[in-house]
Amino acid sequence: MQIQSFINIKQNTKADFFFGLIVINILTLGFLFGFLSPGDIDTDGGIFSAVAFKEINGGTLYQDAWENKPPGIIYLMEFFFRLIPDKVYALYGLAIFGALGISNGLFFVTFKFSQSLLFSSLTLALFILFTFNNNTIGDVLYTEIYGSIFIVWGLYAARLFETTTKVKFAHLAAFIAGFSFWFKEPFVLLALPILIQLSFKLKRINLIIKTLGYFSIPSFLFCLILWLNNSFGGFMKMIKYNFIYSDAEAHVTNAEQLSTLWINILNPLFIPSIIIIINTFRCWKKKELQLPVFSCLLLLLGAVAFILISPYNFNHYYIPFIVVFFYCFSALFQYEKSVYNGSPIFIYILVFYSIYKMDNENEHPFKLSISTYKEDNITKTLTQAKGKTLFIDLVDASGYYIKGDKLYPTFMPVPIAAHFTESKEGLINRKRIFEELNGHKPDFLITTESSSYMYWHVPDPLLYYGNYEKIDSTMAKYGKNVILWKLKQH
Repeated sequence: MQIQSFINIKQNTKADFFFGLIVINILTLGFLFGFLSPGDIDTDGGIFSAVAFKEINGGTLYQDAWENKPPGIIYLMEFFFRLIPDKVYALYGLAIFGALGISNGLFFVTFKFSQSLLFSSLTLALFILFTFNNNTIGDVLYTEIYGSIFIVWGLYAARLFETTTKVKFAHLAAFIAGFSFWFKEPFVLLALPILIQLSFKLKRINLIIKTLGYFSIPSFLFCLILWLNNSFGGFMKMIKYNFIYSDAEAHVTNAEQLSTLWINILNPLFIPSIIIIINTFRCWKKKELQLPVFSCLLLLLGAVAFILISPYNFNHYYIPFIVVFFYCFSALFQYEKSVYNGSPIFIYILVFYSIYKMDNENEHPFKLSISTYKEDNITKTLTQAKGKTLFIDLVDASGYYIKGDKLYPTFMPVPIAAHFTESKEGLINRKRIFEELNGHKPDFLITTESSSYMYWHVPDPLLYYGNYEKIDSTMAKYGKNVILWKLKQH
């Protein structure tokens, strides 16, 4: 590539863009394939896919196929199940789509801001190195990933509106952002800053109202689909349930969450963090930059609030913050450069040093081939038993529904303890799942050595051990013994 690109002279910009796009996609796939293989399905991905699989086989979402998440991730998985017949590879294809969706969105918006191959490539390389690992992004089937995709592409469309002033891009930005909270409700905290930024730029009330109309289209579409599938009533009950659930099930303090934010994200990304702070103060001095700087601050605050309102402290809750962090790093870099017109060489060196330091401190396996999916013995037993049912009483093993091609007879695929507490809703859930298990005993059962919290409270302590016999077991990579039981023939 021409030397001009590396000293940020804007020549051959289109060639730079496509070259950078190819590099970023290779890096994304290489680091993704380095740790993720077909059949690697974490708890959330296993639960969502089990619900989606049941709905496309006659179940009704939020009734006998229940999950306390908006339907975005469920419908997306159903689409991939129909697109790719092998369900294990369908989920793997969805994971690839999710990884590429985020990295490409960030590259598009970063290049749009900087018009620099070097800055965009370095920034995305740091993002990919930091994000695409098992600890941060897991099996790439979390709702936070897909909501973030719509946020980052909404921000890209908003940037197009900022640079061209064409109202159609404001409509596009609002439309895209309107999908985000249908994957997880707190994404509204990141969608609203986009709307606020657009509204200040649009100024005229009729244009703002029209943009709000585009923002509402995804909600109308989801509500229509839910209504046509007889799921709308159950969805509204689920939303009410979530308000109670989030309030009652806070198992982590905000201080712990902020500590995790510092230790796991801001400290490893210390140099970009300092650059963001410096550029924020420098840009705020310029009146013409106060609105875009304010928009960046709103996004960062929304991403922090996203973390703080979560009842737990799982790593994937921090993914939206990471995406917003790198967006703001790119945006503030360009805003500062546009006014002060300084040389960015020092910034390039600091970002390169961050990449070098992170790569030396952590292992980042890289490969450009997809691993072959290999069934374990439990999976083989399940797939050979056509038409049989399964219940999994081990949340970590939820992926066996898809790997074993099995439906569950209960309203919930796995008994997550938080849904079976001493609360009114928890007691109702206990009673319902026991009646479903007792009345329609599944042909197969998966447990570990100890019983689950849900099972401690069932009226019949012999529900499992009096009706099932152990036929196989395996030690999973997450360190638990997965035991397969078969219904006894009476």
